[in-house]
Amino acid sequence: MNQLSSVVDTSSRIESPEGVLLELRLAGPGSRLWAFSLDLIIRGIFLVGLAWLLGTFRTLGNFSGMADGLLLATVFVLEWGYGTLFEWKWNGQTPGKRASSLRVVKSGGYPISFSDSALRNFLRFADLLPLTGTVAWISMMLTPQMQRLGDLVADTIVVTEDPSTRHQQRLNLPDVDPLPPELTHRVRRPSERLLISIEQFLRRLPQIGKARADEIAKILAVPLEREWEYVPESVSESYTRFLFRVVRTFGQPSSQPPKPTMPSPPEMS
Repeated sequence: MNQLSSVVDTSSRIESPEGVLLELRLAGPGSRLWAFSLDLIIRGIFLVGLAWLLGTFRTLGNFSGMADGLLLATVFVLEWGYGTLFEWKWNGQTPGKRASSLRVVKSGGYPISFSDSALRNFLRFADLLPLTGTVAWISMMLTPQMQRLGDLVADTIVVTEDPSTRHQQRLNLPDVDPLPPELTHRVRRPSERLLISIEQFLRRLPQIGKARADEIAKILAVPLEREWEYVPESVSESYTRFLFRVVRTFGQPSSQPPKPTMPSPPEMS
C-alpha cells in the first residue's frame, strides 16, 4: 500500500489569495483507500458491537422493531456523521487519516470548516457508486489535485504530511513588542485563516527575495491597518515587523497547513 501511494502522490505548490506560497503533497488513491479501510473497520467494529447489544436487548421483551430502527439510524449517523465530526474536530483528520498521516484541507491550504466536512462526507455515497468506488477513482484520476466529487463540491483536497512535523515547533518570534492594549481592546481578532497566512509568510521569509517579501507583507498588513485604523508608532516600522507584532499579540494559529517550512526569522531593525 505504501509503495502504491508513493508512486501516485504528487507535490503541489499553491499560492494563497494573500500571496503566500504553500507546498502540499497530494495524497493518492492508494493512501486514501488505506485510510478509508481503517475507518471502515472502526465503524464496522462499532456496528457489530451495537448489533450484539441490541440482540441481547431483544431477549428482554418485544423490542425488535425498536432495535432494528435504532440500528438503521446508527448506520446512517455513522456513514455521514463519523467523517464529518472527526474531520471538523480533528482539523481534517479521521482516525484512519491520522494513522495514515493524511489531512483534508481547503484547496488553498486552509483548514476546513464544519460545512466543508459535512458537504464532502454527504456526497461520499455518490463517490462510492457503483458500490466499488469507481466514480471516486475516475474523478481522482481526471482532476489535477486528485479530488473526488465531494472534494470538488466542497473545494477541498487531501494531503499527506510528514509525521515528524505533527508536533511542529512554534514560530520563533523576534524581540518585538505586542500591539498596544488600547488598540487590541477595541478591534476584532484576525481570523484563523489570516493568521495562518501570516505565519506561513513569516516562516518563508529567508526563501523570499526582499522585494517580493515587502510586497506580500503589504498585502497582508494594509487591510488590517485600515480596518483597525492603526498608525505605526514610528516611521521605521515595516509591514513585516507589524505582522510579527500581530502574531505576538494574538497568538499563533491552532491549525496549520501541512508541511510548512521552518526558517529562523530575520533580525529586525
